[in-house]
Amino acid sequence: MVSFRGKLLSQEERLGDVLRAYRMRRGLSVKDIASRLGLAAHFIDWVESGKYHKLPGEVYAKNFVKRYAQLVGINVSAALAQYAKERLLPCIADDAKKNFIKRLSAWWHPGIATRVAGVLILAAVVGYVGLQARNIFSPPPLVIENPLDGLVSSIASVQLMGHSLPETKIQVNGREMITDTKGAFVETLDLTPGMNTFTIVAIKKHGAKTIIVRNILLEQKVSVAPSSGAEVH
Repeated sequence: MVSFRGKLLSQEERLGDVLRAYRMRRGLSVKDIASRLGLAAHFIDWVESGKYHKLPGEVYAKNFVKRYAQLVGINVSAALAQYAKERLLPCIADDAKKNFIKRLSAWWHPGIATRVAGVLILAAVVGYVGLQARNIFSPPPLVIENPLDGLVSSIASVQLMGHSLPETKIQVNGREMITDTKGAFVETLDLTPGMNTFTIVAIKKHGAKTIIVRNILLEQKVSVAPSSGAEVH
C-alpha cells in the first residue's frame, strides 16, 4: 500500500485509483487538479481511469503523470514505472488479436482470398483517389483538446494542445507553431489579467484553412487595505 508521504506503489494497485485516492485525501476535486496543472478536467479523468491512449502523446502523458504525482505527494519514479506497466496492456491485447487473424488466414481458401484481395485493393485505390481529391479542396480538420473556450484560470499560463493533419501549418495569433509528424502540437500560452483571445488557424498547402477561437479569462485578485484614519463601517 502506498503511504500518504510518498512511499513506493505496490504491484497490485492501479495508478489511476491511487492518484484519485490521494487527491481526495487532500480534499481536491478534479477541477482543482486541472486548474493547478493548467489542463482541462477531462485530461485528469483520463489519467485516473487509465485511458492513456486518449492523451496527446507518450512524452506529454508521462509529463501529466509526473506532475500529478508530485502534486498529490506520490513517489514520481514509482508512478512512472506503474504507468509504463499499465501502458503495455493494450499492446498485449493487440498481439493476441494479430495471432488470431494469422490463424484465421491459414484456413482461408487461396482462390477466395485472391478474389477478395483484388476487390479490396480496387476499393482502396478508388477510395484513396476520392479522398485525395476531397482533401485538396476541403478545409483541414482542427481539434483543440485544451483549453476549453471560456476557461477561467487563476494562473498566468495555460497549455494549448490539439492536432490537425500532418504537414498542416498551425498558427496562434499569427505566430506559427511546431507540430510533430502526426500533426499534434503543444504550446504554453501566457495570459494577461482579464480576457485573453487566441485565434488558432490550420492552413493547408493549397490555402484551405480552419479557424478556432479560444477566450480565456485570467482572474484578477485585488486586495485593498483601508488607509490609516479611514472610517470602517
